[in-house]
Amino acid sequence: MALSELDVTRDVMDFRFVLRSDIDIEHLSYNLEIISWTEDGIEVFANFSDPLVISQGLENDVVEIQIKNRYLFSSNFTGDVIKEEDIQISLLAQIPK
Repeated sequence: MALSELDVTRDVMDFRFVLRSDIDIEHLSYNLEIISWTEDGIEVFANFSDPLVISQGLENDVVEIQIKNRYLFSSNFTGDVIKEEDIQISLLAQIPK
């Protein structure tokens, strides 16, 4: 299966944007695309409809990721799989504050 055939939020992970600023971004939307997926990691591109409003408050906005099937992320060497904990990523502002 080609990476382009995967729907990131349907097949791989839940992606939740957490607004921590007081900026009103009522209609912010995004789509996700897997750029690369190798034995060393996965790179996902998040394309926001209005990236200039990301992390414009005092605290950076956050993305929370929950892997749907942790066995998709296993080590070829040890067989270990990714831990069940959710992953949290802080988003940097796209323009200076």
